[in-house]
Amino acid sequence: MLSLEEVARGASVITLVKYLDLASAVVLVYDYALTLRLEVEYVWGHPWSAIQLLFYISRYLPFFDVTLSLISQFYGGLDEPTCSFLYKFSGNLFCFAIGLSEVALTMRTWSLYGRSRKAAFGLASFYIACWIPIVVYLQRFLQGAELRRLPMEGYSGCFLVSGNQYLSICWILLMVFDGGILLAMAHQACISDTTIKGSNLISTAYRDGIMYYIYIFILSTVNVVVILGLQRDLANLLSTLERAVHAALTCRVVLNLRLRAAQNTVFTDSFARQCGLDHGPTSPLVAPYELTPHTLRQRRQTIGGTPMPLLP
Repeated sequence: MLSLEEVARGASVITLVKYLDLASAVVLVYDYALTLRLEVEYVWGHPWSAIQLLFYISRYLPFFDVTLSLISQFYGGLDEPTCSFLYKFSGNLFCFAIGLSEVALTMRTWSLYGRSRKAAFGLASFYIACWIPIVVYLQRFLQGAELRRLPMEGYSGCFLVSGNQYLSICWILLMVFDGGILLAMAHQACISDTTIKGSNLISTAYRDGIMYYIYIFILSTVNVVVILGLQRDLANLLSTLERAVHAALTCRVVLNLRLRAAQNTVFTDSFARQCGLDHGPTSPLVAPYELTPHTLRQRRQTIGGTPMPLLP
C-alpha cells in the first residue's frame, strides 16, 4: 500500500515522464517528416545489404518501442505485472536498437580507416568490451526495478518506485564507447587532412560522424547526471528522449552521406580506390575522380548495385 507521500510523488513523476515521452515521440515524428524525402530518393529501391538492413532497423524500430513507452504511460487499463513486463521489454528493445545503430556507425568508422584488418579488430574488440557489460548491467537494473500504479482517478500508467544505480553504469559505458569512437574518428581526420580537403564526401563523413558522437556524448552525460543526482524513481526520465535523438542522428548521418555522394564530389586517387571507384588494378586513376549522379548510377550498374564501402 502506497503512503500519501508516495502517491503525491508518483503523480508528479508520472506527469513529468509523460511530458518527456510525448516530446520524444514528437521529435521522432518531426525528424522523420523532415528526412523522408531523402530516404525515398537515396535509400528506397536500392539493393539490400547488411548496412541497408541496419538503416531500416534504426529508422523504424524506434516507432515501435517509443509507442510501447507511450502505451505504458497513457493507457489506463494496465495492471502492475503488465506495466513491469512492458517496462522491461522496452528497456531490452532500447538496448538492442541502440546497439545495432552503433554497429552501423562503427562500420562506417572502419571504412574511414580503409577497412584494414587492424582497425576491424580494434573496433570490434572495443565494441564487445563496452556492450557486453552494458547488457549485463541493464539486466541487473531491470531485475531490481519495481513499478506501481497510482490508486487515483485521472492518472494512468505506472511509475518506478525503486531501482538501483546499474542504469547509470550503462549510460557511462555508452559514453565511453561513443567517446572512444569519437577519438578514433578525430585521429583519422588529423592524419587524413589532405584527403579530407580534397573531397566533399569524406568531409561530410568526418563532420557528421564527429558531431553525432559529440551530441550523443553530451546527452548521455546529462542522463547520467540526472540518474545520479535525482531520486531513483526518475532513473528513466531521459531514456526515451535519448532513444529518439539517437535514432534521428544515426539516420541523418547515413542520409547526409548519401546525399553528398549523389552530388558533384571530387575524390583523390587513394580515396577513390578506398571507395571502390577506381577502374581496376591495371588502370589506376591518374586524376581526381568526379562522382556525379550520372557516374554514380553507372558505377552501381557496373558492380551490380553493390553500394560503395563508405556509403551505408
